[in-house]
Amino acid sequence: MATPDLLNDATQALNHDRTLTQAGLASTLGIGRATLHRHYPTRDALIHAIAEEALTLTERALHAAQPDEGPALEALDRVTLALLPLGHRYHFLLTEPTLDRDPDLQPRGAALEASLHALLTRARDDGTLRADVPAAWYLETYGMLLWATWNAVHAGHLARLDAPRVLRLTFIEGLGSRP
Repeated sequence: MATPDLLNDATQALNHDRTLTQAGLASTLGIGRATLHRHYPTRDALIHAIAEEALTLTERALHAAQPDEGPALEALDRVTLALLPLGHRYHFLLTEPTLDRDPDLQPRGAALEASLHALLTRARDDGTLRADVPAAWYLETYGMLLWATWNAVHAGHLARLDAPRVLRLTFIEGLGSRP
């Protein structure tokens, strides 16, 4: 079994360049092709392992954030804070096209999506979010804002503890209900 660092580093490398081959990944990761091939004989096997780990970490973080508890806006802040350290992994899950066709991973991804969708629907129902925007757009927007927020924190442009507030302001000002 490969180390979590290998999967983390591979996630970052593939987020940067989805066209990397096994040889290119090995070179980028600073390991031999044989080492990478021993852990993951194919690129598909590596993609699957990255997605499995990303889903597991995201499931744990989301569960710990208790998205069904308390006011929707407070829950959104907790979810953001919990998912923020996983920004690059969450981005991978959102943007890797092969995952939608993976019968082992698709139900887990759908369950995560449903949990976030329920939270965002709750925010719409309590008047925090506009009712005239398709619910699917909330999820798409939140996911991309989460990645952008992670990227800003990672680059040192935004303090980690201030990130939920900034994401919320961006999200609500763009989708918030107006008096």
